Amino acid sequence: MARFLKLVKLRGVELKESELIFTLKGGFKVLSPFKPEPILAPKKFQPVVDPPGMYSTGIPDLDTILGGGVTRGSYILLETDGVTSTLEQHLLEAPMAANFLTQGRCVTFIPSSGVDYGLIKERTLQYVQSEEEFKRLTLILEPTGFAGAVELSN
Repeated sequence: MARFLKLVKLRGVELKESELIFTLKGGFKVLSPFKPEPILAPKKFQPVVDPPGMYSTGIPDLDTILGGGVTRGSYILLETDGVTSTLEQHLLEAPMAANFLTQGRCVTFIPSSGVDYGLIKERTLQYVQSEEEFKRLTLILEPTGFAGAVELSN
């Protein structure tokens, strides 16, 4: 179980992070804030094998946190707060999509604000073999100008 600690004032110490996540499991441990680092030498994505009855997220550490992966038949909704950068969000989303696509499974995208069909297609083509495979494995739903309507872009 993770818990939150907010430091309002600490005499004589400059606080870089005023809100921290900590756990008491195995003693008091503060979890470091997530800071993405630039990738200097990109490597080709290697799919992560699915555990029995589950799908891997493509991120082994996240699979461990989730008890082995995501249960088959479930849906995943990733919600981030206003201070999470697009890069940080993509560091979670991209491996999940890549793990499915590199194993020939379908992925549905519902782009957030500022992300369009072209950007998703460009990124997805890094993980599939061809334009035909992209069309076969992806569905991109883009909101249109009025509430409740969805345009199928693929």
